[in-house]
Amino acid sequence: MKLEDYLEELFEELYQKARKAFKNDIRYAYTNSSIEEIGFEWKKRYSQQEQEYLEECLTEYRSYYMGEEQFLYRQGIQDCIALLKHLQVLA
Repeated sequence: MKLEDYLEELFEELYQKARKAFKNDIRYAYTNSSIEEIGFEWKKRYSQQEQEYLEECLTEYRSYYMGEEQFLYRQGIQDCIALLKHLQVLA
């Protein structure tokens, strides 16, 4: 296995562990709530068609957010490794 493949696998494993830990945190409930669960009175404010559109928007936002989150997590690991190498903690 090439070092690049190994690091990719390691980053993915660490990311999944961090995500699992976050899912056990109360903050996850707010980011993963559906429009109905957020606490607004959507049925009174918007028609069914508007509610469906808002749900699609929220789903797209979450999808984008998860991609950005994964990128930033991996970048943080790479930055940490670079810093440790610069400090000569890692060879």
